Parts: sequence; structure tokens; C-alpha cells
Amino acid sequence: MTAVAEVVHPDLLPALQTVATRLEFVGPLGADDGTHYAVTIPEATLAVSLGPAPTWTVRTARHAGARDDALQRLLDVLCRAIEGLPLREAADHGAIHALECLRRASPMIAIPGIVTARSAGHGFLICEALIRGIVREHERRAGSLPTENFWNPPLSETWWNMDAAARLKSLNPIVEAVRGAAGLGENDLWLARIERVTRIIVGFGTAVGHEQKPVLLRKLESEIRRKTGDRLELYMEEMKDDNAIRRLQPEKEPSP
Repeated sequence: MTAVAEVVHPDLLPALQTVATRLEFVGPLGADDGTHYAVTIPEATLAVSLGPAPTWTVRTARHAGARDDALQRLLDVLCRAIEGLPLREAADHGAIHALECLRRASPMIAIPGIVTARSAGHGFLICEALIRGIVREHERRAGSLPTENFWNPPLSETWWNMDAAARLKSLNPIVEAVRGAAGLGENDLWLARIERVTRIIVGFGTAVGHEQKPVLLRKLESEIRRKTGDRLELYMEEMKDDNAIRRLQPEKEPSP
């Protein structure tokens, strides 16, 4: 495996070239009234400008010092991904947001198993080390950040304007595609219901092994997020009813 492939999984390299064709986030921070932090590790430097408490939103992010071309491009994607995020969210999931940017540009990724920052390449761990270093520096100078993180991006108007039945119907083609790619039938994988607008309950039949379920769940969640643009969350529910006709009836969404 080459040094470039170690930074980013080979299947992600075409997407990286597409998303970061030009380096737009390399260089120093501009002058503003934000709180500035910079962290340097052997591989690169990350600098951010933060907005005020309590969210300490990342207003601007810039990188410098990376010598590897793939790492430079990945850090550009990271900076783009974390701008506008609360600092806690950037630290918790910034590398994952960068990975999802690449996965949206390259849906047919052949990385085995559940794709994580670790399995996607060492460069994502470098991203995590940099942004978490920013948090440590911030906490040293300004005090601890809350450990709770309830941030979620706003949902699209399209999703908000549909009722539960329409939402399920809009997701069915995505489910059918994932099911077909896995060689499964309608009694093996289905959407059971939607709870609290963003929580999608997924049913599995008895033919699907326990080790397959989390892999399929993560794949389906990734495809739904990529196709809808909404950060929806999928949860498993064991199969309770073998009757496909009864399962096709949408359940009423509970009142918030």
C-alpha cells in the first residue's frame, strides 16, 4: 500500500480529488473578532476562529504544513465540513462529517464492514487529533466545554412538509436499492415506522444474520442521508410480523 493510500482509503481518492479539486482552506486565518486557536502536530497545523459562548461555533478553519497531497486535500474537506459547527460537534464528529462529504461524492465505496474514520484512512485520525487538540487548547484557556452534544443540522423543508406516510414512501426506492444490492427480499429488510420526525425504525427478517444487521443498517443510513440530504437516524427493530401486507400500512407518527 502506498503512503497516499495510507492517508485515505484508495476507494475514496477519486472523491477526494473531486471534492477538493482546489485547496480553498489552506493558509492563515484572516483578521476577525473571533477567538483564535492553532494546533500543530507533526503532520499539519489546524487553526480556527470561534464565535462566542456557549456554542463556540467554528466561524473559520484553515490548515497549513501538510506535505502529503492527499492529506492537504483531506484537511481542506475537514475545514469546509467544520465551519458553522459548534466546537463540541466539530470535535466529536468533524472527521465523520468530512468522510460523509466524500461518501456523498462516491457512493459505491468498497471499504469492508461499517465505514469509520479509522477504516477510511489514517488521515481521518489526523483530522480528529487536530480538532480535538483545538478543544484541549480552548479548555485550557477558557474552561471546559459541555460534554453533552445534542446538535443536529436543520431538516430540509421537503422533509418537514411531508407526513409520516409520505416520508416512508419517499424512502422506499432507497430501501429497495440497498435491499437489491444485498440480495434481500421485502421480508428481509423494511422501514417499520418513523418516530419523532428523524428517527427511522428498521425491521429485519429472520433470514438476516445478527452480524449483517449493523452493516446493513449503516449502509442504509448512509444512502438515505446521501439521497435526502437530511441527517436522519436509523435504529433496529426485530421482526414481529411476517405479514408483508400488514407491514406496508404506515403507522401514525406520535405527537411530539
